[in-house]
Amino acid sequence: MEKPSQLKISCLSIAGFDPTGGAGVVADILTFSRLKVWGTAAVAVITAQNNARVYQVKPVPASILRRQVESVLEDFSIQAIKIGALGSRANIREVSRLIESAQIEKVVVDPILRARDGTRLMEKGGAGDYQDYLFPLATIITPNLVEAAEFTGFEVRNPKEMEKAARALSRSGAGAVLVKGGHLKRGAPRDLLFEKGEISWISGTRRVRAQVHGTGCLLSSAITAFLARGKTPLDSVLAAKAMITRAIIDSQKYPGWRYRLMIRK
Repeated sequence: MEKPSQLKISCLSIAGFDPTGGAGVVADILTFSRLKVWGTAAVAVITAQNNARVYQVKPVPASILRRQVESVLEDFSIQAIKIGALGSRANIREVSRLIESAQIEKVVVDPILRARDGTRLMEKGGAGDYQDYLFPLATIITPNLVEAAEFTGFEVRNPKEMEKAARALSRSGAGAVLVKGGHLKRGAPRDLLFEKGEISWISGTRRVRAQVHGTGCLLSSAITAFLARGKTPLDSVLAAKAMITRAIIDSQKYPGWRYRLMIRK
């Protein structure tokens, strides 16, 4: 990987720490590196987890999170920010203040409320704070079906309900809404992108055998990198989806594929 001075584009991940490297800031940095942007990170929540389950979750104090972000912004010109698990309502509000102060225009919000095993990664009331403080600042938000249901207050189980949720979430002020349909029970998985009143359906691939976590982190960080490189939200989503699809397929060919995806050149 080139040194920071050799790269003209820098991105910042504000997310959780996963010790396996399969999700959170570690996965984001790997994704940024793969896409030839310099990756920086601020840890918002520390977890003890593996591919099977989450054992413990500890949000970082908002004051420490703020200092991490300020330290990065002092050294780097950040073109885009990816926001993942934040852990606490205080962190949500702190991050919103930092984004407004730094005037970062390209912001991807992956509004993580729970881990794959159901463990809460955000305290109660956080869903409302995401909508009030971060969604209005977002270029694009990327909720999955469960998160979309929690934000909207109604079930999101099929394409029709995905469209309804996307329209409802767009009223929170986000520039675009990507409702991820990887957990659709019928048919092939499809994502729905809603931007400026227009709907785009994006096909995906079923994870046939791989029991992996972190696909949402990889997708949102890839979207962030492509936005930083000047692509539109739609083109960023398409490019990110293509990359993640290849990673899902390739991850089954190498040792360790059951635990994480491998971003390969």
